[in-house]
Amino acid sequence: MKILLYFIELISLTFLIQYDLNASYTSVSANVTSNTLTDVMCNVLKVATGNAGKAFAAFAIISVGIGFFTGKVSWGLMVGVAAGIAAMFGAPQIVSAISGKSSATC
Repeated sequence: MKILLYFIELISLTFLIQYDLNASYTSVSANVTSNTLTDVMCNVLKVATGNAGKAFAAFAIISVGIGFFTGKVSWGLMVGVAAGIAAMFGAPQIVSAISGKSSATC
């Protein structure tokens, strides 16, 4: 359990560190009015669905798989992790399916 807490803290700190003031990361589309909150949320979305997010998702799947094979993780947790990863990477499609409009892109 301590390892899971350390992993969550590591992910949280990584997202905080990833906030970059580089101009290439702060560009937003014409669909979204540009303000500080929008820029920060777009940066978080880019980090979460970019290479860092893919690496964290792969690590989560590997660690849950190892936990399952050693008998420490239940089926419910495995399904929850898979659903969470699917929701994270499929968020724009989920939003456009619910709202009926195309989601704003960063």
